[in-house]
Amino acid sequence: MGCIHLKGDSIANVISNNTIHQSSTTPTGNNYCIWLDTNAATHFLQHIVSGNTCEANEGGTSGAGYLIDNTSNTNCSVSLIDNVCTDVGTNKCVVRIDTNNVGNNVLRNNSINTGSVYGTVGSTSDVFSGSSFVFAGLPNAGNLSHVFCPDCTQNTPTAGSGAGAHLFRSNSQWIGLRSPTIGIVSGSDYTNATTTFSNVTGLSWAVPTAQVGPTYSMHCSIVWSASAATAGPQFQITGPTAVTLAATMVSAITSSTTASAATTTFGSAMNPVGATVTSGVNEFAMVDMGWTMGGTSGTIQLQAAAQGVGTLTIRQGSYCQFQ
Repeated sequence: MGCIHLKGDSIANVISNNTIHQSSTTPTGNNYCIWLDTNAATHFLQHIVSGNTCEANEGGTSGAGYLIDNTSNTNCSVSLIDNVCTDVGTNKCVVRIDTNNVGNNVLRNNSINTGSVYGTVGSTSDVFSGSSFVFAGLPNAGNLSHVFCPDCTQNTPTAGSGAGAHLFRSNSQWIGLRSPTIGIVSGSDYTNATTTFSNVTGLSWAVPTAQVGPTYSMHCSIVWSASAATAGPQFQITGPTAVTLAATMVSAITSSTTASAATTTFGSAMNPVGATVTSGVNEFAMVDMGWTMGGTSGTIQLQAAAQGVGTLTIRQGSYCQFQ
């Protein structure tokens, strides 16, 4: 039974701003606040269902707050936007039946007072936005869907047991979007008058997951100077266990020459041995790294030291971008 039942061949109907209340606490049969029923129609298009409130015990195995029922596999498009469910069973506020994936529906900002709004089944062409799903509850959805997942990883494709991610649907997979994090040298310059590595304050990042497999990258842009020709920079990176790692540094040595070094392990010095620098002049260095996590969480830290006698200075405003 549908309190509001839109059925059969139809186009561009609007159902909005209704408050629908079912008083029985033990309903029988299947009950729906709004039943959108294609019913073997040739088209069921451009309907808008918005701003409604469903207060009900949904009842039955197929009961729901809002049912998009495309059992008849009709060309179907419904926009279900800003609707509310109260005391409707979890995963049953919005239910979609479309076994042949014919529908192209838009589902945005629908909500429930407790539990999950959506069931997972439905057309793989439906577009979701303004919703939150745990990884295990991610629905069949179409490309261009954009949702939040509190336990997903920031990877392509996403996985469970993560720190949370905004997800975008593309090429029929959920992609965990990743925002870059910027670390910067601020407050004062970093200095080191020894050949022993120390942390460059500000140039670190806490890795957000302990999973095996996620991939990350780092790019650092560094302005440095040396008090003596032997005090050019050397760098190393510390971090958690990684399955694979590739790090490089390239640095100006004079106004016309550069030096480089590379490593494939954390805690390994990148030292262009024998590079004589121009003292007292600001020069530029880049440090880049890509790595795949090996299952241990921790912090990525850029360290620096002078190559020899003298003081290495890294200027305020030098930064690393982690992503």
